[in-house]
Formats: sequence, C-alpha cells, structure tokens
Amino acid sequence: MTSPPLWPSSSAHCCSRLQCGYSAADIYLHAAPLFHVGGLSSALAMLAAGARHVFLPRFTGPALLAAIQQHSVTSFIAGRQRGGRG
Repeated sequence: MTSPPLWPSSSAHCCSRLQCGYSAADIYLHAAPLFHVGGLSSALAMLAAGARHVFLPRFTGPALLAAIQQHSVTSFIAGRQRGGRG
C-alpha cells in the first residue's frame, strides 16, 4: 500500500469489524469510489472478513437498489457527489 492514510484507515476498519459485525456471510456492494480512502478501506475490511463483493459499473439510484435486491446485499457505503452532475 502506497498511500500513507490508507493503511491506518484500513486497519481501523479491519479492527472495527468485530464491532460492526463484518463476516464471511456478508455481501458488500461497492457503491463508493475505490480511489477514495473511504470506499477502499471499507472494501479492504470486508475483504479481510472474507465477505463476497458486488461491483456497480456506474452508480445510479436504480442500479443500487437493483443490486441490493438481486444480490441480497448486507452492507455498502455511498456518498453524494460534490460539484458536478452524477
């Protein structure tokens, strides 16, 4: 890992998975950008827990809801886009 803030953030998420209840039974939907520490650190925490991962090729509200239903998603994070159109 080359980004200095990524490792502490990922470690914190991994350590907190006991508090959050992340497990191999989880299905994690990637709805946040992986280039941002928030999206990537949560993904790494779920990876460490052994969860299954589902990716959206492009975020839209309907795609998010469809993926949640289709894959029985148990966890995801998302944020709003700032400055620009989605």
